[in-house]
Formats: sequence, structure tokens, C-alpha cells
Amino acid sequence: MRLKSDNAMPLTVSLPLRSTLVAVGAGLLLLAGCTDKKPAVKTVAPLEVTVLSAQPSEESLWLESLGRAEGAEEISIQAQVTGTLEKIGYREGESVKKGQVLFVIDQDPYIVALESAKATVRQRSSELKQADREARRYAQLWAAKAVSRKEYDDAASAADIARASLRQAKAAQKDAEINLAYTTVTAPSDGTAGRSLVNLGALVTSGTTQLATLSQPERLRVTFTLSERDIEQSRITLNNPVRLFDPYGKEIEGNLDYVSREINSETATRTLRARILSKTDVLPGQYVHVQLEREKLKNVFRIPQQAVLQRPDGTYRVYVNVNGKALSRDVTVGTWKETDWIVLTGLKAGDEVILDNLQRIKEGSPVKATVTQPVRTEAKIPYGIRIDHSDIDKL
Repeated sequence: MRLKSDNAMPLTVSLPLRSTLVAVGAGLLLLAGCTDKKPAVKTVAPLEVTVLSAQPSEESLWLESLGRAEGAEEISIQAQVTGTLEKIGYREGESVKKGQVLFVIDQDPYIVALESAKATVRQRSSELKQADREARRYAQLWAAKAVSRKEYDDAASAADIARASLRQAKAAQKDAEINLAYTTVTAPSDGTAGRSLVNLGALVTSGTTQLATLSQPERLRVTFTLSERDIEQSRITLNNPVRLFDPYGKEIEGNLDYVSREINSETATRTLRARILSKTDVLPGQYVHVQLEREKLKNVFRIPQQAVLQRPDGTYRVYVNVNGKALSRDVTVGTWKETDWIVLTGLKAGDEVILDNLQRIKEGSPVKATVTQPVRTEAKIPYGIRIDHSDIDKL
């Protein structure tokens, strides 16, 4: 091997020297390699989670609805005569007694009609008396052969006609008396009178204008509907348990007393009604939360809502602890019960369902599980919503 010096003169390197230089370079490379440290392997600490041991149970499947309370004997107060409304004789929403005056319709035309009918009765009565006298006189003359048979028959017929006219006049008088009585609208029974549906001075029409409603708040019913889809093929009878809750979440004792045998074709709903059995502050017209037991489910699992995750496609899953690893399980859910989901399929007895840290868990993540006992709440109304009319308007 030849090298050039600074004065460009070639230098010759012997073979042994070249071998020495190669050995030195290799040694330097080996030394540099020995000084590099291998990166440490990172170990992921198990994520601490709380788990619930799934245990099968028998649970009721409740259908949810909103119903409106009404008097068990709610009466529609309607005008029976036509005229101008002159007086409202009660305070709206107050309790009234049977016979109490609720409304007064202008009586003057009906007073005049009654007086006219009475005058007609007096006239027809006088005509009958005269016709009877004539009939008796012609009867005597006929017996004495002083008048013809025709004259006698005509006199008897006139008396019969006068008698019928009197009966007709008396019927008209009775009708006028009834109409005059109808101008004073009284409560047909004890109860709570609703708001007046007609203002003073308004013209009301016989048999058409509704004036108010009268209900018995101590005997209330709740009418509600359920969709055909929710009921599915379930057999709903009067024996199905029902739970009622007032607008503040207080449970009211009740039972079913009516189940429609047909589906409303326009709304695809079925109408049901429950009778309130316990004392309550619910008023007619107020909304009541209703839960109807559709069926009892066996061998299902109650899992806290926060443990059940919904995918974008609408399916559900949970994470379970299997030998220290978090694995997802597809589940099908039924409905809510208090704060839990009713899981129908996808779990088996003893599965440790993970309840927390779900946002940090990935499939197969190591976990350190702490077993907890289920906490059952007493809340029975979904979401804990307090029902009032503003909530209803948003539905």
C-alpha cells in the first residue's frame, strides 16, 4: 500500500503495519459498542378498577308512560237551554255540594214562555168545561129525541178535542217549567268544579256548550296509553301490576280497571286506565307517572348503568375482568330498573363486570380488581325527573 506525503512523494506501508491498523480500528468499534446501553423495558402497572360479580335474578319488565288523572265519576256540565250566561255561582276549582248553583242563564225569555203556557192551560181548561157542558146537554136532548144523532156525536167529539187540547197545553207548561229550571245550572253531585269554560255574557247553546266539569278527587282514575311496539305480543290483563307516582315521585297505590281491546290506528297505541286506591294530593287533570309490569324476566342480570357502554351502531357491551385482564363482552339489554340496566344475554353467573375507569380501559388492559356489592336505590322514576307541565310540553 502506498501513501502520499505532504511533498507528494509516495510512501510505502508494509503488510504487518496494515494488519495492525485494521485490528486497532476493530477494537475501537468494539469498545464503542460496549459503551451503548440497551433501553429498559417499560412495564404497565395494572389499572385499579371496581368490579361487580354478576348474579342472575328474576326481574319485572316495566313499561313507562305518563297518564292524566280524572275523576272516577267525572261529569261534563252542559247547557240544557240556549241563552246568555248571566252568572257564575262558584269559585273555579273549589269543592261544591250537590244542588249548589253553578251557572245562571238569562231567565227572562223562559219566564215569559212559562207565563204564556200557563195562560194557554187556563184557556184550554175553560174550553173543556164549556165543551163538557155542551156534551151533557146534548146527551139529555138525545135521550129526549130532541136532537139528531149527529148533533149529539159532534158535541161529544168537541168535548174530547177540548180535553186533548188541555193535556197538550199542560205538557207545554211543564216543558216551559223545565226549561226555566234549566236556566239555573246546579251541581248534580258533590265534587270539585273545574274552571268555567264560558265567560259571562257569552251565548250558550242547548246540548252543545260545555260549561265546566265536575269530578270527585277522592275517587280518581289515571288514563294512559302504551305503544303497540312496547306491548309487542304481551298479554295485558287487569291482573298486571301497575305503579303510579305523583309529580313529586311519591308512589300511589292503584290497580288496572280498564284495558282497551283494540289499537288506535292513528297513534298505534292502546288505552289503559288505573284506579287510584290510596289517598293522594293529585288533582283531576294532573299528570301521573305510570309503570305497568309487562312480564317477569328470569335469569337476567342487573348491572349499573355506568358499566354498560353503547356503541355508535346502538349495540351494547361491558368489560369483564378475566384473569387480570379487561375483556369486552357484547350484551343485550332490556329496560332500566331504578339505576340499573337489565341485561338479558351476554353474561353468566360470576362474571366480574368492571364498573369504573372505563374510559381508560382498552381490550386486554391489565387490571387490578376490587369486588364491590351491588347498591340498590329506591328511585323508581327514570332519570329522577320531577314531573310537571313544563316537562310534559317537552315530550
